[in-house]
Amino acid sequence: MNDLDPEALDKIFSGDDYRLGRALEVNLMGEKWSRLKIDPNTSAIYKYNLEIRLGIFLDLDRKELYERINLRAKRMIDLGMADEAWEIRERYGESCPGLKSLGYNFALENKKGNSNVETFFVDLSQSHRNYAKRQITWFRKENYIQA
Repeated sequence: MNDLDPEALDKIFSGDDYRLGRALEVNLMGEKWSRLKIDPNTSAIYKYNLEIRLGIFLDLDRKELYERINLRAKRMIDLGMADEAWEIRERYGESCPGLKSLGYNFALENKKGNSNVETFFVDLSQSHRNYAKRQITWFRKENYIQA
């Protein structure tokens, strides 16, 4: 990668296998990953003149949002999230990208016996609340989206 696109290598964390792989794929297509991020002439948005934006953002009361997240986390656990995570791990291995999805690390820890169901629930619901908070922050910064 250092010979193909040294600028990309400077910007991508060395342990980020996903982005390193993506940068190599982009390079195989005859582009440089570092240019795609900077040069508006090679960006898909400019290349295909995609400028129409529509945004809908439901800004719920924080208490109601957290209650819904807690209900969702409980339902995910009740429907067998830990078993699902374990099956994915067994079938595709620990490095499967699907296991990097939100909460699957807690599901695996629970299935391995390293946490009880209560800890699993607390960690899962907290991670979803943190994610929701990041989404809210991002949506509020977008000028084309009104809550």
